[in-house]
Amino acid sequence: MLKIFKENIRKLGIDSKKDTILLAVSGGVDSMVMVELFIKSEFLIGIAHVDHNTREGDSKRDKAFVEKYCKSRDIPFYSTSFNFNTKNTEQSNNFQEAARDFRYNWMKEIMSEYDYNFVATGHHLDDNIETFLYRISRGVGLESLGGISDKTDFIIRPLLSFSKEEVLLFAKQNSVKYVEDCTNQKDDYDRNFIRHNIVPQYEKMHSNFKNRISTTIENLKETNILFEFLLESYFEKYLSVDSEIIRIDKKIVSENEREASLALYFFLKKKGFNKSQVNDIISSIDNIGRVFYSSLNKLLVDRKELIIKPKGFDGNDIEFDVDLGEYNIDNVGVLKIEKYKGKVKFGENTLYLNGDKLSFPLKVRKWKAGDTFQPYGLKGKSKKIKTYLTDKKINRFEKEEIFVLVSAGEICAVIEQEISYGFRIDKSTENIVAVRVG
Repeated sequence: MLKIFKENIRKLGIDSKKDTILLAVSGGVDSMVMVELFIKSEFLIGIAHVDHNTREGDSKRDKAFVEKYCKSRDIPFYSTSFNFNTKNTEQSNNFQEAARDFRYNWMKEIMSEYDYNFVATGHHLDDNIETFLYRISRGVGLESLGGISDKTDFIIRPLLSFSKEEVLLFAKQNSVKYVEDCTNQKDDYDRNFIRHNIVPQYEKMHSNFKNRISTTIENLKETNILFEFLLESYFEKYLSVDSEIIRIDKKIVSENEREASLALYFFLKKKGFNKSQVNDIISSIDNIGRVFYSSLNKLLVDRKELIIKPKGFDGNDIEFDVDLGEYNIDNVGVLKIEKYKGKVKFGENTLYLNGDKLSFPLKVRKWKAGDTFQPYGLKGKSKKIKTYLTDKKINRFEKEEIFVLVSAGEICAVIEQEISYGFRIDKSTENIVAVRVG
């Protein structure tokens, strides 16, 4: 087992000479066997333990056991406690999900603070099979049937190739001490029910069930890799990405309606949109200006494209003073405000303002509903900025990134668009200020 473990580690790209590993250890047989294997592989390790405050005090026993073990081996020990502050009982799946998120977030902090390269968990083959069967029971897509990954971001799972029987045998042969979790024998959790009732029935049908299902999981994982490649190839001629903004040419729907609905679903699913939303997006393909929201992103149906951008902070409350100089504005670029001497050259993405009429410091902010200014072409007549941007066919997402320049409470320019007529340059102008983004 040690030889295979070392090979698993090598395939994960982990090096005992340069990588330090933070081990997630509950005190149970899986995690304690993992500790022993890392020690025998001569890794520098630390151990992280979470007390979930459950099982009528048994969790305190587990913490004491792991802490004592670390002291006896001179291994760095980190611990914290988790309290599930809701009316749900500790048997609920919500508890397990919340506890898992808490553990990983906390270990990520420990990893960063103490310079560990990876976090290792003790998931093994039986866990992978139980996860696979659990996901099937919930009704999932291909991407969820590839089982537990052996490496996800900073988390590695080097025991995935070993069955529970192999883990127990190694513990017995190497006198590995561990504590028993009594809840593993109960059917309160879905995974426990699968472990105690479903898997044994399959094993009665096929003595080699675990190896067979492991092969199935691996086949599905490879199939999904191929599917992702083909999906990316399919989207190639319709897709463009600019920073965090994704644009999908609407021709994808008109040219291949049936295939497009499926392709869009699988693509947009990764952006948090569900199948019902994708159907609505397709049926609203000509409804310009409609916006759809997922937990992570928002999608705009524009004139020729579907535009996707992340949700979150939109900067509507950004407001800051500027003088001559350079200022970095998120999602816009570097705003440069400088004195200009020489012949004015219009049409070079630069706005030229009459410096004699500016009152410094100027103010930069997002445009707001009700804002008006005097577009140069209207020669003194005011126009709402919202109407001005709509007339220029600027889409809703782009509108969200439009800033204005304000002098003494009056909008003197819509940045990257146009100056206000009252701040134009004339024959009497002595000072010219150039404003550009670059």
